Amino acid sequence: MSKAPSSGRNSRLELIVDIIWVVFALWYFITAQTYPSAARAVPTVFGGAALIVGVVQLLGNFVPALRPWTKGGAASGEEAGSPAAQAAEAHILAVTPEENRRQLTAIGWAIGLFLGVWLLGFLVAIPLFFVVYFLFVRRNWWLMILSAGGMTALVYLVNLFSTPLPQGLLWRWL
Repeated sequence: MSKAPSSGRNSRLELIVDIIWVVFALWYFITAQTYPSAARAVPTVFGGAALIVGVVQLLGNFVPALRPWTKGGAASGEEAGSPAAQAAEAHILAVTPEENRRQLTAIGWAIGLFLGVWLLGFLVAIPLFFVVYFLFVRRNWWLMILSAGGMTALVYLVNLFSTPLPQGLLWRWL
């Protein structure tokens, strides 16, 4: 039976990210329960789904039977100890510095979006996020305009017709 490494920078980083994910998702889910009933449904569903995924991902660090689903272990039909499964697992566990940088960059973008929504609210943060992302990462003006405009319209319509979205901390202070 193949054994994942118990130490090493990459596996510790993944464990830390998994723990942060679960803590944040739990906090988000609990916070959603304090919203008015009309605004509670969507955050509860997203928070609950994120919490379930995070807990399963976190358990994959400790429960070998979950590793094929959470860590990309042996493919279906392969035995965990087979040479093909060991080679696949070794490839997955050999994370390059470039892959670490890309993962940390994606986490940074997600944190930036969260902070933007928390501080500025959905109606400002969503289009601003798309503009900043496309300016720094994609550098495609047409796609930036279409994406930011489309998401702004979608967020505005959701806010207008169904769920009042939080305004953000800075707007409450003003």
